[in-house]
Amino acid sequence: MIRRVFNSNFTIFIALCSAAIMMVSCNNGDSAPATKNRSSDESEPYKICTIEPSENPNQSSGPPGLPYIFKGKYYVNGELGPPNQRIYVKLVTSRSQITRTLDEGVYIGLIHGPVSEKDWDVPFVFCLGDPEGDAVVAEESYEYKNLGHPQDVELDLHFPRLPKE
Repeated sequence: MIRRVFNSNFTIFIALCSAAIMMVSCNNGDSAPATKNRSSDESEPYKICTIEPSENPNQSSGPPGLPYIFKGKYYVNGELGPPNQRIYVKLVTSRSQITRTLDEGVYIGLIHGPVSEKDWDVPFVFCLGDPEGDAVVAEESYEYKNLGHPQDVELDLHFPRLPKE
């Protein structure tokens, strides 16, 4: 019982620390909002997976929303994805830290939440690749809801292809 309470409190502590780091380190800008079941148009992923620079990158309209912590399996063209791929999640004005996928088809530790008003009512967009280069958008997106505490979400992601190197 004590271990479960400790693990739960530790997860919340890590999520809150991550939210604070996101406030300090995230860039702001405007990008197209996400929708579910995206098209695989080759010209669209770059626009969706990047963040346009803002005149005031530190501008915030209040405290950030509590983060979501995503993990799950990921697929590329119907097959489990390879290890050591860059993956991140974004909203309109911010994105998570880039993390690497683990074993074949596994990702963990995608932590992100809203940092501005524009981030509140849009879905999370999942990207595989380089935010400054080629990035591929997942077919799935995930709606943000402010439930008053960090959320652990297990979500399988499907990408149409690997990013170009």
